[in-house]
Amino acid sequence: MKIKSLCRHFLRLNHESLSKQGPFWLSIVIPSMISFLLCIPLWEKTTIDLSAEGYGKFLDIFKLPIGILSLAIPFVAIVAHIHRTIQTAEQIKSTREKNISDSFFSHHKFMTETFSKIPEKTIDKSDEEYICKIEDPYHIYNFLFKDSSSSKGVQYSNLKNRIIEINECIVAMAHSLEKARKNKNEGEHNLTLLHELFNEILSLEQNLSVTRINKKRNSLIMYRNANNNIFKIVIPYDNELELKQKINTNLYFAKKISQTVNEKIEIPDAIYFYCITEKERYLYFSNEFSDSLKADEKPTHAFSSLNSKIGNIHEQYISYTNELQRNKKSKEYEDMEPF
Repeated sequence: MKIKSLCRHFLRLNHESLSKQGPFWLSIVIPSMISFLLCIPLWEKTTIDLSAEGYGKFLDIFKLPIGILSLAIPFVAIVAHIHRTIQTAEQIKSTREKNISDSFFSHHKFMTETFSKIPEKTIDKSDEEYICKIEDPYHIYNFLFKDSSSSKGVQYSNLKNRIIEINECIVAMAHSLEKARKNKNEGEHNLTLLHELFNEILSLEQNLSVTRINKKRNSLIMYRNANNNIFKIVIPYDNELELKQKINTNLYFAKKISQTVNEKIEIPDAIYFYCITEKERYLYFSNEFSDSLKADEKPTHAFSSLNSKIGNIHEQYISYTNELQRNKKSKEYEDMEPF
């Protein structure tokens, strides 16, 4: 192993200085050593003669050692040329790596600053007003330009797929809304669609790093069908107008982000008209929200059949309906005009 290591050391060329190259010293030492060894038997027959005849005789006797020693010059020139080529290649590589790194950091800085400057939106249809904004522009960059780094540079190969993913999420929301429009007043279907819609909103918010709602108390909606199957959903929206505004806000951020990367987001008519109008015929979940109660539960979705006892959902449904009736009676009394 040591012999192999020494061979690599003396025979390998790299980008370091020429004086540190093994082949450079070998090209000098080997001709010198051979020349020296060839001179040894000739020294016994030589005498010092500083005349012209002596110099001529010296050149005639030592012409072979001198010729071999002179080979060091072209050998060194060849090694130097190869070394210079290696150094040039290394410089080109270093320059390329620096350009890739500089390009990445420049692109990263521009994109993250642009994402962070997207104006925030206010959700004022909720019981308590709150702000929606881009929370983490670095997350958006990593989402859109996956695998990008200072060594690899900016990777655009994944961008198209990410935009498609965003579009698919929006289309899924539009499909849920279209089904809700057709199945209006069908409790169990609407609760399922409302849950699907909520999940798509969460997915979009997570990918685009948009502010997610985190309320202490959320809206509880329950429904029992003719087969005594109970459906339950807990969502963080106080009313349907807040839901509309939240969807519209997410679409706003999706469009702004896609414009930044010069890509296009398609907004289906079903979701566009749902978000921009408050007319009654565009309130697909009005019955569900009118039957909602405040609950200290995190957003969730559950289903229980007649024979199921999962999570005591049947007991919760009884409490839910009782409280709902009390609230409706209380509201009726409040709406009554005094005599």
